[in-house]
Amino acid sequence: MGVYIIGESLKVPKTVLEDVWLDTLSKLRDNPNFNSELVEKIESMTKVGMINSDDIIVLLKD
Repeated sequence: MGVYIIGESLKVPKTVLEDVWLDTLSKLRDNPNFNSELVEKIESMTKVGMINSDDIIVLLKD
Protein backbone atom coordinates (compact mmCIF):
# COMPACT_ATOMS: atom_id res chain seq x y z
CA MET A 1 0.00 0.00 0.00
CA GLY A 2 1.41 3.39 -0.95
CA VAL A 3 1.09 6.78 0.67
CA TYR A 4 0.36 10.27 -0.52
CA ILE A 5 2.54 13.04 0.84
CA ILE A 6 0.60 16.20 1.55
CA GLY A 7 2.78 19.12 2.53
CA GLU A 8 6.21 18.47 3.91
CA SER A 9 5.56 16.00 6.71
CA LEU A 10 1.97 14.75 6.52
CA LYS A 11 1.56 11.29 4.98
CA VAL A 12 -1.87 9.88 4.18
CA PRO A 13 -2.44 6.20 3.37
CA LYS A 14 -3.57 5.40 -0.13
CA THR A 15 -7.14 4.11 -0.15
CA VAL A 16 -8.93 1.41 -2.12
CA LEU A 17 -10.96 4.14 -3.84
CA GLU A 18 -7.76 5.70 -5.17
CA ASP A 19 -6.63 2.34 -6.53
CA VAL A 20 -10.00 1.90 -8.22
CA TRP A 21 -9.78 5.38 -9.80
CA LEU A 22 -6.26 4.73 -11.08
CA ASP A 23 -7.42 1.51 -12.68
CA THR A 24 -10.53 3.19 -14.11
CA LEU A 25 -8.54 6.09 -15.55
CA SER A 26 -6.13 3.67 -17.15
CA LYS A 27 -9.01 1.86 -18.86
CA LEU A 28 -10.62 5.14 -19.96
CA ARG A 29 -7.33 6.36 -21.46
CA ASP A 30 -7.14 3.16 -23.51
CA ASN A 31 -10.72 3.56 -24.77
CA PRO A 32 -10.70 5.60 -28.01
CA ASN A 33 -14.44 6.29 -27.65
CA PHE A 34 -14.02 8.13 -24.34
CA ASN A 35 -13.28 11.87 -24.24
CA SER A 36 -9.55 12.23 -23.49
CA GLU A 37 -10.03 15.80 -22.16
CA LEU A 38 -12.43 14.45 -19.55
CA VAL A 39 -9.91 11.80 -18.52
CA GLU A 40 -7.27 14.53 -18.09
CA LYS A 41 -9.64 16.61 -15.93
CA ILE A 42 -10.42 13.62 -13.72
CA GLU A 43 -6.71 12.80 -13.45
CA SER A 44 -5.90 16.34 -12.35
CA MET A 45 -8.68 16.21 -9.74
CA THR A 46 -7.32 12.97 -8.32
CA LYS A 47 -3.76 14.31 -8.15
CA VAL A 48 -4.67 17.46 -6.23
CA GLY A 49 -5.57 15.67 -3.02
CA MET A 50 -7.99 13.17 -1.63
CA ILE A 51 -10.49 12.02 -4.23
CA ASN A 52 -13.95 13.52 -3.95
CA SER A 53 -16.24 11.21 -5.88
CA ASP A 54 -19.08 13.77 -5.85
CA ASP A 55 -16.91 16.24 -7.81
CA ILE A 56 -16.06 13.56 -10.36
CA ILE A 57 -19.73 12.57 -10.73
CA VAL A 58 -20.65 16.21 -11.40
CA LEU A 59 -17.89 16.42 -14.02
CA LEU A 60 -19.14 13.25 -15.73
CA LYS A 61 -22.72 14.56 -15.80
CA ASP A 62 -21.68 17.81 -17.53
